[in-house]
Amino acid sequence: MISYKQILDWFLGTLFPPLCVGCGFVLGDDKKYKCFCKECFNSIKLQNRFVCVFCDSRSTAGKTCPFCIRTSHLDQLLTAAEYGGVVRRAVKETKYRYIKNIAEDLSGLFGKFIAKQARAGKLQLTGGEVIIPVPLNRLRFNKRGFNQAQVFAVSAGAITGLAVADEVIERKFGGSPQADIKVKSERLKNAEGKYRCAKPELVKGKTIWLVDDVATTGSTLEDCARALKEAGASYVVGLAFAKGKLNKNRIKKLE
Repeated sequence: MISYKQILDWFLGTLFPPLCVGCGFVLGDDKKYKCFCKECFNSIKLQNRFVCVFCDSRSTAGKTCPFCIRTSHLDQLLTAAEYGGVVRRAVKETKYRYIKNIAEDLSGLFGKFIAKQARAGKLQLTGGEVIIPVPLNRLRFNKRGFNQAQVFAVSAGAITGLAVADEVIERKFGGSPQADIKVKSERLKNAEGKYRCAKPELVKGKTIWLVDDVATTGSTLEDCARALKEAGASYVVGLAFAKGKLNKNRIKKLE
């Protein structure tokens, strides 16, 4: 017997057919992904070349360079894809239209990226690491209904068998959203002191995989890493789905 939910899903699907977030075409019944056509999803290329997040110098495994590490807490950053094209549209739709299915589609690709870097030796995987998602502001979480960083963290945990620890890092109230700030120095200042470790017993002496959706200047990951290091973490790796870049033209206008 056909259920009420099946009838409702068919009715809504007829009135509002699912569209590919990349190209806007209607997705067929045989769609492999919830929010992407095959062509757009396959156009997302995983990265294999990395840089120091703070100075953009070449880095074999995304490790923070010897100069920047003197004043930084984030030891390493690996990002799966560049923030442009299909990825940029997908991230914006996830953040500002609250479409969790997009994050779930991308999380599978993120998990494959994590596994690839571990096999290549660019990401330490001993089995004792702890995965921690970067938290959202409580008001933003209540409005959105989910934390995309947590979706990515769960995928990384599923493919590696590592534990995902939620609510280890707490985000303080106040401050502007990082996406609204276009100057790197102001981003670093805005994120400074914004996070604290609520469960130091879970991180002491551990290597932490700190997961977020997008890393641009690394300011958010850096402040989270500071909080984790102060709580006793021994090594902090940032893992983000996309590596963003500040708009240089917008920066000139602001300056």
